[in-house]
This record gives sequence, C-alpha cells and structure tokens, in this order.
Amino acid sequence: MNRVLLDQGLAPRTAALLRSDGWEALHVSEAGLERADDADILDFGRQHSMACITLDHDFHAYLALPCRRVRR
Repeated sequence: MNRVLLDQGLAPRTAALLRSDGWEALHVSEAGLERADDADILDFGRQHSMACITLDHDFHAYLALPCRRVRR
C-alpha cells in the first residue's frame, strides 16, 4: 500500500482525495502535527513508514542529515 504524510503546504482535502483513490494518506493536521517542525514531521513519517510529501524547499537538509536537527 502507498503510505504518505502530507505536509502543511498541501490542502488537507488532498489526503481525502488520495484516500478515495486507495492511498493511505494522512495530512499533518489530522495527525496533530500542524505546528510541528520539519524534523518532527519526518520523524513521524519514519515511525509510521510513510513517505512525506511537501512543497517546502528546505526538507532536503533534514534528509541529508538524518541524525541531526537542522537549525534555522
């Protein structure tokens, strides 16, 4: 099954549309992560075996340094 976690930049409705098409999709707001930082969102995705989909340009920094928090 395709499991995805949608970041805040995507509309919550997108998760519902994906679910109607057979995806296991969750929007960060549905997971109580609407105010979470990017590292916490990625951690949640890892813990739940979900790919994170985002429009943020800086998520790659967290993927390049998975064991460290990136400071802004």
